[in-house]
Amino acid sequence: MAKPYYPPPPGQAPAPTYGYAQPQPVMAQPVMQQPAMVMMQNAGLGFWKASLCECQSDCGLCMASCFLPCCVHGSNANMRRDARFIGPMEGCNGECICYAIGCYARPLYAICGMSGRGNHRAKYNIAGGCCGDCCTHLCCYSCAVGQEYLDLKKRLEPPQQGMMGGVMMSQPGAVIMR
Repeated sequence: MAKPYYPPPPGQAPAPTYGYAQPQPVMAQPVMQQPAMVMMQNAGLGFWKASLCECQSDCGLCMASCFLPCCVHGSNANMRRDARFIGPMEGCNGECICYAIGCYARPLYAICGMSGRGNHRAKYNIAGGCCGDCCTHLCCYSCAVGQEYLDLKKRLEPPQQGMMGGVMMSQPGAVIMR
């Protein structure tokens, strides 16, 4: 197929070809579409229901997280598995033992913690990654297991109900919401 000829605009001399193919005018070039770039937001990604240092507000949990983080880590694993709230010292299991042994071999407990934290994030669709999980357990293991425990507590513990399901009656016909 022969290339279409487009004469130069009036008052302009044709460009010499020197034996090379000349580019076609823009209008004659085939239109190519770039692949559409899809911007996806973190649709549906959840957040932690407890902050990293929130375990300091609960003295018992804070002490357990500092001095026996393996038990709290084991409780977290049990709660994730059974979807049932338990106390921070009720978690003696394989993960507890792995975390306890890891306290003597420092990188091992970070790997155990990273695994548990990753399982937690996956189950509750929380944003983050394994690198951040590992660093959190390496730098602040007690806060990390405490945060996971409080997050599970807030997700699994039934909400506290006041009188009449959170509604307090003051006068006949008047309802005050707490």
